[in-house]
Amino acid sequence: MRPEGDALVWRGKTVLNKDCELKLHFAGGKVSFDDKDDKCREDSCGARGGYNGISFPASARRDIRYIARLRASREYQDALKATGP
Repeated sequence: MRPEGDALVWRGKTVLNKDCELKLHFAGGKVSFDDKDDKCREDSCGARGGYNGISFPASARRDIRYIARLRASREYQDALKATGP
């Protein structure tokens, strides 16, 4: 995800090679989701699931207590290499 204004944005392809754009907006003390054209839900939600209209209070944030172990993981290092500088 990349920061854009008040949001974090992820753009990629679905398993069916469709363009997917998922945004997490931070405003009004809430985090809300926006799935442009409902393409991202096809890969990760059930038949009646989706991202649009979903939000949660930003105050629900919790510290990641295992952050050092996470950053040292092979998967995290691979993800950093894949996203570039």
